[in-house]
Amino acid sequence: MQSDWYKIPVEQRYPIVVQRSITSVPATHLEDQNENRKGVRLHVFLEKNVVVAGEHFSLQVDLYNPKRAIIHRISAILVQERILGPTVEKNVILVTKNLTNVFDFQDEHSRGNFTLLLPKSTVPSFSWKPTRWPFRNPLIVCYKLLLEAHIHGPFNNVRLQFPLIITNATPTNDDEMMPPPSYETLFPT
Repeated sequence: MQSDWYKIPVEQRYPIVVQRSITSVPATHLEDQNENRKGVRLHVFLEKNVVVAGEHFSLQVDLYNPKRAIIHRISAILVQERILGPTVEKNVILVTKNLTNVFDFQDEHSRGNFTLLLPKSTVPSFSWKPTRWPFRNPLIVCYKLLLEAHIHGPFNNVRLQFPLIITNATPTNDDEMMPPPSYETLFPT
C-alpha cells in the first residue's frame, strides 16, 4: 500500500487574458472650447468619441489668439483611469504628443487637423459591478484625452478634456452591432 503523505502537491498558475470584442457602442462627435483671461481660445472637435486600439484617430484644433500672446505649444495626453476593486484610482499616461506647427506661436489664428496613434495593446474601456454583491467596488477602465495650450506667463494655459471610449474591433456588419450575451444570461444561478 502506497502512502500519500510524502507526495508534494505541485501547482502552476498561468494567467489567461479574456477580452471580448466590444463594438456596439454608438459613436458621437465631441466639441468643446475654453478661453483664458488673455482671450486665447482653444476650440477642439473630435469626429468620434469611440477609438479602436491600434488605429489612428483625428481631431481638429482651432486656436484663436487675438492679443498675439506667445503660445509655446499644444500638447495632447491620453490618460487611462483605472479603478480596480478596492484599490485606489490609478492614472496611466498612454500617449503624450506635442501637436505640430504650434511652437512659440504668436499669430492671431491657427487651425489644423492632427492624428494620434492609439497603442495596439490598449485595453478596451469597460465597467463592471457585481450584481449579486452591490456593496463591492466596481472594476472600471476609462480614458480621457487632455489637450492643453501652453501659454507664456503663470496661470495662462488653456485646457480641455474629452472622454474617449476605446474598443478593440470595428464592426463589419449589422450582426456585430448586437452586444454579446452577459454572463448572467448564459449561466443563471
